[in-house]
Amino acid sequence: MELFSWFRDKTSVLVAFSGGVDSSVVAKVAFDVLKGNAVAAIAISELLPLEELEHAIKIAREIGIELIIFEHKLPEEFYKSEDKKCYYCKKAMMQNIIKIARDRGIKTIVDGTNKDDLHSHRPGIKALRELRIRSPLAELGITKQEVRRIAKELGLSNHDRPSKACAIFNND
Repeated sequence: MELFSWFRDKTSVLVAFSGGVDSSVVAKVAFDVLKGNAVAAIAISELLPLEELEHAIKIAREIGIELIIFEHKLPEEFYKSEDKKCYYCKKAMMQNIIKIARDRGIKTIVDGTNKDDLHSHRPGIKALRELRIRSPLAELGITKQEVRRIAKELGLSNHDRPSKACAIFNND
């Protein structure tokens, strides 16, 4: 599978993890290829419901990957902006993830953005690009439907779990 090949030349990877099917596939493949040199990180904030954190912990255990849980303080710009909340939130969260990676000597940071995400309005993707976060699913042209198929093949229990919209959109 091409996704496994994507990770083979990496020495270490930190996966921005939500417990959703996309980041779970990325985490599973990274862990299968790199073992202990792949870790995942999830941000806790007022936007993450407790049941979503519990689900993410369960999936990380299922994969076997270490899950770093860190507090994500929403930046001032988040509260002041009407149309760029996602951008400011994602940028601040990823800056925290970059610091975690740097502290651990991890060179590559990845997320679960897939090909379909590139064709919808996702202001957070701009922040990912600015910070040079890699998106192996998108880079390889893997769609959401393909992600679900891969997740099922890999035995992930969340392969058919409905996608959750970010809580930003539920709180507006």
